[in-house]
Amino acid sequence: MKLTYLLVVISFCFLGNSAFALKLRLSLTDAKRFEEKFAIKEGRNFAKNLEEKLAKKPNNNSFNNIEKSVKNLGHKFVQIQIEKWTKIGKKSAKNLDSKFAKTIDKKSAKKPNNDTITKKEKPAKNGEKQIRAIMLNQEQAWNRGNLDSFMLYYWNSPKLRFVSKNKVSFGWQQVYDNYQKSYGTKGEMGKLNFDIKSIDLIGKKDALVVGSWKVENNKGIFEGHYTLWFQKMGGKWLIVLDHTS
Repeated sequence: MKLTYLLVVISFCFLGNSAFALKLRLSLTDAKRFEEKFAIKEGRNFAKNLEEKLAKKPNNNSFNNIEKSVKNLGHKFVQIQIEKWTKIGKKSAKNLDSKFAKTIDKKSAKKPNNDTITKKEKPAKNGEKQIRAIMLNQEQAWNRGNLDSFMLYYWNSPKLRFVSKNKVSFGWQQVYDNYQKSYGTKGEMGKLNFDIKSIDLIGKKDALVVGSWKVENNKGIFEGHYTLWFQKMGGKWLIVLDHTS
């Protein structure tokens, strides 16, 4: 009886321990599974948070790579545009140069340039220089008090005409006497200044000179304007008509 009770007790203990052990084993398995689920969930949350942070604040390398790509793209675009407009510019310049050359050719055909001055134009320039030199010589002769040298450039002829404010005089001698009467001394002659406004050559032997004059002498300052008609006689330019007022 006692043996049976002991066996029953031993069996109960054995069976009870087995059940406890089994229960304990099942509890550990559930805990492990729970731990795995928890780890997976936490891992997903961590990954999600990390992804959001990266989206809000990407690293410097990403920015640098993007910026570099944009710059390279911009440089390539600008280079393409430069090459494009350079080609267009060269073509336009070439066309413009051709049109300009044709225009110059047409103008050159109508009008000679400075390198092809005709023989008719050269005497005109020489004539203007000669007349300016005559006016300067007259001015210097007057300022020296030398009326005779001043009168050398008037036509020594009875047909010489001199028009003043009050009268018209004819002949070289009459003009000389009028000057002598008004400016008989060096003090009265004073200082003369000619201001040439224009010289127009009319043909090969005639020229029209317009300007102003000014005399400062012992009586004061006198000034006015003049028109001179020059004619070329025997290779010399002479005044054939003087209108001074």
